[in-house]
Amino acid sequence: MIIESTEKYLVAIYWLTQNSQIASTKAISESLGYRESSVTRKVQALAKSSHLIYEYRRGVSLTKEGEQVALLGIRKLGLLETFLVGVLNYPPERATIEASHMEYATSNLFVDRIEELLKRLDIELNTGSGFYLGGNRTFQELQTVNKNNSR
Repeated sequence: MIIESTEKYLVAIYWLTQNSQIASTKAISESLGYRESSVTRKVQALAKSSHLIYEYRRGVSLTKEGEQVALLGIRKLGLLETFLVGVLNYPPERATIEASHMEYATSNLFVDRIEELLKRLDIELNTGSGFYLGGNRTFQELQTVNKNNSR
């Protein structure tokens, strides 16, 4: 099971590496609002896992496993935001805040059920574009990642 702080780092690195293959610890620290020294320590610790590769003085890149964890986090947040806006009529900016609080307290099963409900209600699924996190993965790509990860 991935802990909240690990997923936050992986998601931040995912977005930062969309335009380049490497994310600097400075860019990660600015993205997350953490001190660069704290980010460096966390990244070095995460480098011992199978989620990312850390190159001293170059930066960080995600492994395939790290990318999958990041995409699952993005999917979960996007579906929660969609539910809050599309079903509960939350203002989009407030939905992002609420969803980020809910994100780590919900199971994948719960989020899958939200997805099913949104489909039945014919609400457009949004997993990272528009008022959410930004991004360019389609929902189908994220769904495929989720299905492969749950096996």
